[in-house]
Amino acid sequence: MYKKWSTNLIPFGGNMDRFVVGGYQESLPINKRLESAAQIEGLKAVELHYPGMINKENLGEIRRLLASLNLECSLISPSISGEANWAKGALSNLDRNTREEVIKRIKNAMDLSVILRVYKINLWPGLDGYDYPLQINYLKKWETLIEAIKECADYNPSVKISIEYKFKEPRNRCFISDVGKLLYFIEKIDRNNAGGTLDFGHSIMALENPAEAATLLLKEGKLFHVHLNDTWGDWDWDMMAGSVHIYEYIEFFFWLKELNYQGWCSFDLYPSRENPQRAISVSIKNLEKLTEVTDKIERTKFLELLGRENATELLDFIRGEIF
Repeated sequence: MYKKWSTNLIPFGGNMDRFVVGGYQESLPINKRLESAAQIEGLKAVELHYPGMINKENLGEIRRLLASLNLECSLISPSISGEANWAKGALSNLDRNTREEVIKRIKNAMDLSVILRVYKINLWPGLDGYDYPLQINYLKKWETLIEAIKECADYNPSVKISIEYKFKEPRNRCFISDVGKLLYFIEKIDRNNAGGTLDFGHSIMALENPAEAATLLLKEGKLFHVHLNDTWGDWDWDMMAGSVHIYEYIEFFFWLKELNYQGWCSFDLYPSRENPQRAISVSIKNLEKLTEVTDKIERTKFLELLGRENATELLDFIRGEIF
């Protein structure tokens, strides 16, 4: 059974939306978020956002807290999608001074990842995209984005840069929007330490099958990190993992196991109206049950059935494994 469960700490942050801008719950300070996460059975690690959650000023305190709570840090996420002055793009911003601000933030996060012995950051370029047709020069913006990530990758080749793709939001169209474009950009960046984060809900929202997306990245040795959640598919709802897409999760974990994924699986939830601890706990329990199914699957028989491409036989087989 898979056991490397991590979470980001956003669920403990109040969970606002554009109608209830004050949030549905109390937003906890970083120390309370860590203490709350540590109480969740089965959770081993947390993601930390720079500079809002971890920075040079509180680094010593965070390290002591992590040690005392027996938590690891699974990665550092530099926040590059929440600044108003980067509205026209962060890493793809055509103004060099603005772009340098973003690159400096990423390099600082890389430095912290070394100090914490994580050697990995998550890069989500949500502001790098566009909203209208006839708005941007695609070639110039793509080139700028690629060169900026190259500069970050070259800053410290020992730190993995895991790029998270998303179809839309906050831009109407994000540049790195699906697994195919992610692989295109990784190829153009052409650095060993540049890879990808697969967010289950983002993949569903891009009309992908997450198992296929994971297989593509694993085949190229470029799946660096996984975000787990669930969604109806029309938006990035960040629902409890395993609450909607049961069969897809079984297939997803089969291929993670088949292709020997060794990284963290980290929850990226936004439980607006649910207790955050309970939402993460239920997600762990859901997925541990589904990974039990994956572990029970008779691999040789399953691969034989996949070779026949007969959906009725396959559904009969998997239903038998579940029930």
